[in-house]
Amino acid sequence: MADYLVKGLAHVGVMTRDVDASMDFYAEYLGFERYHMHTLPNGRKLGFARCGGLVVEFIESDARREKGTIDHVAIEVLGLDAMTDALKSRGIVFDYDENHTVSDLFPSGSRMNFFTGPSGERIELYEYARK
Repeated sequence: MADYLVKGLAHVGVMTRDVDASMDFYAEYLGFERYHMHTLPNGRKLGFARCGGLVVEFIESDARREKGTIDHVAIEVLGLDAMTDALKSRGIVFDYDENHTVSDLFPSGSRMNFFTGPSGERIELYEYARK
């Protein structure tokens, strides 16, 4: 047996042009809680926001670090249709007109919809099918 254990995802780091604006967006539109800010010795800002077990770290953009930018952040939701409608009513534009249903990604199926966050990051609202 190994002397270590991978317990799960600790957080997702997202490069952003404006840490405060990104944290405000995730709080206002997605229900995240802003819970920690940090300034590195070089002056770059980091911000952490959480919702349930998901933590997103917003990292002030640095052109040297763009190579590892995350493609998207998937947020598990219940009530995908209602949340999509609520965000649309507030001006959020989704990538597709309808939610995508994927029956073979997970055995029970799932549905998802994508939109773009304030720094161009893709945000996926993800709902597992209920049995």
